[in-house]
Amino acid sequence: MASNTKRLMQGARGTSLIEVMVSLTLLGIASLGLVGGLIISSKTNALSGRRTYMKVLAQSRVERLLATRSDLIPTGTPGYPTYLAAMAPTGSDGGTTAFDPNAAIGTGGWVLDNLETQIGTDAMAGPVLIDRTTMTSADNMMSRTADLNSRVTSCADALIVNDPFALCREIHVETAQPQGATGPTVLHVWVRVVRGGVSPSLGLVLTQDIAL
Repeated sequence: MASNTKRLMQGARGTSLIEVMVSLTLLGIASLGLVGGLIISSKTNALSGRRTYMKVLAQSRVERLLATRSDLIPTGTPGYPTYLAAMAPTGSDGGTTAFDPNAAIGTGGWVLDNLETQIGTDAMAGPVLIDRTTMTSADNMMSRTADLNSRVTSCADALIVNDPFALCREIHVETAQPQGATGPTVLHVWVRVVRGGVSPSLGLVLTQDIAL
């Protein structure tokens, strides 16, 4: 009887040890999943912050144009008083063609948004802005932004392409009649913000119609 009881107690202790080991293994697996989830969440939040910063930079240009006299806004429409040849989309035959918002940087009617000639202390004047969300406390956003703005001539410049912290803004404007041939003519504005180190297809594009 005593022998049977001893064997039962030993069996119970063995089962408890196995259960503990299995529980620890499951806990370890669950912890790995939790850590992976936290990493993904952190990356998602960082990406969201960057996209918000890009949108703010693009929207800044739209707001500035809305506050500007329409006869001072350059356009890519031939014959318009403020015609800017670099903003006119051209086809393979050299003639004008429809604007394609997905055109490569600095081509197809996209031009560097250097409508502001003096950045001063307004970082949103553009066309280049250092992404604050990727900076450390030792970085000087205004200093780096001002330096790039004084040297960049295109969002395709190596200074932008090779800098994952740099945001660069392009613009295209042309006249349009969204309500048809009998409707009023407006200025149709496209603003694109691209990020250094990533494909232009990941850029952010905003559009706005401005009454003449």
